[in-house]
Amino acid sequence: MLKHMLIVLSILLPLNAHADVFSIKTGNDFLRICKNIYEGSHGKTRDEVEMTGFCLGYIEGIRSMNRENHHYCIPAEAESSDLVKIVYKFMQNHPEILDKHPCVSVTHSFSGAFPCKRKP
Repeated sequence: MLKHMLIVLSILLPLNAHADVFSIKTGNDFLRICKNIYEGSHGKTRDEVEMTGFCLGYIEGIRSMNRENHHYCIPAEAESSDLVKIVYKFMQNHPEILDKHPCVSVTHSFSGAFPCKRKP
């Protein structure tokens, strides 16, 4: 039993140590975490590299949520890092969405940057 507790603690403690780095509650948090990608870097420190992976995963998660709802129409060939840059710039140009949950901010950014063409 003690061995299992130690294994669980060894997994949870490192996650807890980085919890503040990956705290993402608003669009502003998204900008902070995704800044390296926007600037063309994947990070130099361990935290920066982890934030890059987190950011790319977050973007892909929201991108894949749209497959059934069609709120935005992202071209299939769009790369995740390019999407991060587009969303980052969109958020900078629309500060009114920065206080919203990042899922809302990113979705709004995708809708603005990649509107679906309406069928006549």
